[in-house]
Amino acid sequence: RAPAKPPTKTARTEAAQWRERLRSHELELATANDELGRERRRREQLREELADARAQIEEERRRAAGLKKRLADATEASTRERVLEEEAEAARRSVHVMGEKLRILEEEREDLHGVLQDHDHFSKVEEKELPSFRDRPLLAEEHEQAAALAARAKSGRQPFRILVIGGGEPQMRHRGKFGEYAEVMGFRGEWRIAEYTSWHKEMAALSSDMESRFDALVILHWNRTTFTRKAREICNRAGQRPCLTCHYEGFTSLRQTLRECLRQLLAAAPT
Repeated sequence: RAPAKPPTKTARTEAAQWRERLRSHELELATANDELGRERRRREQLREELADARAQIEEERRRAAGLKKRLADATEASTRERVLEEEAEAARRSVHVMGEKLRILEEEREDLHGVLQDHDHFSKVEEKELPSFRDRPLLAEEHEQAAALAARAKSGRQPFRILVIGGGEPQMRHRGKFGEYAEVMGFRGEWRIAEYTSWHKEMAALSSDMESRFDALVILHWNRTTFTRKAREICNRAGQRPCLTCHYEGFTSLRQTLRECLRQLLAAAPT
């Protein structure tokens, strides 16, 4: 029996590449599991807070029943009026506090729903390999925009600056294509992965960025109405800067949104 042939150099290289890809996928899976674990713990906390809110509502119902009994037992009109005024003021304060708590809890619940939707969405989007934008023709609208941006640069004006927020690990492979597209078109861009679990901590930084560092904001498929509303408020305060939401299904959808973003920037820019 002939001895088994040792693996070729090509086979060893391919095996190493496959092992590296496997390690990368295992790391991505572990990261995703950690994120989902955090979100499940947050969801459980929200359930507990909702249960507390319902318990407080039940307590208010018991107080209302007690008020009814006190009023029924009171014999003098002045006593009945005093009891009614005291309970009415206490009820107004309680209703205000409860209303604020319920409003916050509803927003948190909606935000959590968006977190899970976005996490699932971006994890499942298959990012296709794209050829370089330097080697492919632009669309007619893009040619016009690129020419207008080149004319702005020639006149000494600074390029437009666009911030993109959103996506997950699969989308980060296309940040290089985003950089190529920005270079070919003639604008400056930055693409940040979304902070899904603690986005509220990033709002102050976003406000500062939109005031001084960027001219427009693009949000990738963000389901959370709370974040989107606050981001648009920030853009409005910063001088009615464009704030667009992109339903991301691949880089082509981002490219379409960037064209619309540039259209709005050019239309609003002084001639």
